[in-house]
Amino acid sequence: MNIFSALITWSDISAVPAYVRIPVLLCALLLVAAYILRSWLVACWRVKKQPISAEYKPPLSLNPAEVSLLYSGNASQKEFAGLVVHMAQRGIVHFRKHKGVKIVLPGPRHVDHLTYYEKRILQAVTEFRNVSAQNLVEHHHTMFTGGTVYKTFGAQVLHTLRSRSYVRSNATTQRWIDVFKTALVYIALLVWLPLTVVALYMMIAAGTGSTDTVVDYVQSMGVYSMYAAPIACIAAVASQRLLAPYSGRRWLMSAKFRKFWPHALGFRQYVVLLEQDKLQFEDPDLKRTANINSLPYAIALGQVDNWRDIVY
Repeated sequence: MNIFSALITWSDISAVPAYVRIPVLLCALLLVAAYILRSWLVACWRVKKQPISAEYKPPLSLNPAEVSLLYSGNASQKEFAGLVVHMAQRGIVHFRKHKGVKIVLPGPRHVDHLTYYEKRILQAVTEFRNVSAQNLVEHHHTMFTGGTVYKTFGAQVLHTLRSRSYVRSNATTQRWIDVFKTALVYIALLVWLPLTVVALYMMIAAGTGSTDTVVDYVQSMGVYSMYAAPIACIAAVASQRLLAPYSGRRWLMSAKFRKFWPHALGFRQYVVLLEQDKLQFEDPDLKRTANINSLPYAIALGQVDNWRDIVY
């Protein structure tokens, strides 16, 4: 049996009146837009419009590189620069001008509990005295080329999050499961919904719900879904990448970390609004403190365009 001969064709679709086809198509497109918009709105919820009386801190004391990786999926120069500034604020390293160049030196504080990559930064500024901030940031990848299976800064940050059970061990698998789910939603809205309307109209027009019509409908759903699957998967990956800077890479997050994710979303939005000077503080001193302490996170999250001028 040739199943293609039994498919619902364009002539069948054309037989459906325009006053039915057009609203159904618009409804499907609006539902897809609403699905994407919902994800974006959930991610971009606003800090309450009331005077801020306490500094907003990241959940679980995540450092700038860790917070940024959960959104960008990687950690490169700006994340590394934000981490160095964060370490300077904690007193693990400090900046000094030397012959007109900003250099990074160890200390003055000694901190026992450091991540592997923070130890590597401290080791580098200790061994190579008077290393400039620019060289440290722009050649940070050389710190992680030996002695460990994690050869990049981003891999080290991800490994640290995974060792604390904040990131899934099967994150890649979970990512593609999420892509499949999203693609299935797109297929359901743009293929199954219109075909259902066409099949119902054909049965109503024929005055009977024959078995042949139902079989044609099921076969049509299967074949057209296979045709639409590659496009739906590409659209799902694209929407996933577009939403990641706002909603984060949720496939990375473990069940343990998910309960802290609303706090992480709020903290990112707090940093963005603080950098844009859109928050009202009860105390000017609190505002200055918040601006200083949030600077490393703003750099890592890409909210400071001139971060090289600040760090270098």
